[in-house]
Amino acid sequence: MNKTFEIIATALIELKQASKSANNENEFKSLMKKYNMMFLGEHLNVIYTHELLPLLTSTFNLVISNDELLAVIPAVCESLNMKYEALKLRSDIDNPKPHSFAITLY
Repeated sequence: MNKTFEIIATALIELKQASKSANNENEFKSLMKKYNMMFLGEHLNVIYTHELLPLLTSTFNLVISNDELLAVIPAVCESLNMKYEALKLRSDIDNPKPHSFAITLY
């Protein structure tokens, strides 16, 4: 496992634990403010890679391009048993490369 893979896995594990520990609306608001990202979905356990990217830089000191992140996310998520879904821009629907991923933390 390389360092980039490990840092992204660590970040996703931290986000998963933080999301699981939030029990009410105020705790989720605090969580979103702390990580500067939205937690969405029925269980507030879905995040997007385009919001993960700045967090990796600011909190985990990982400088990575969006393309590099998109390339490694499937392998990281699979290793953590996290579901992920490729997201595409409607204007770029024919492009096989995703624009972002939605990651279900648990």
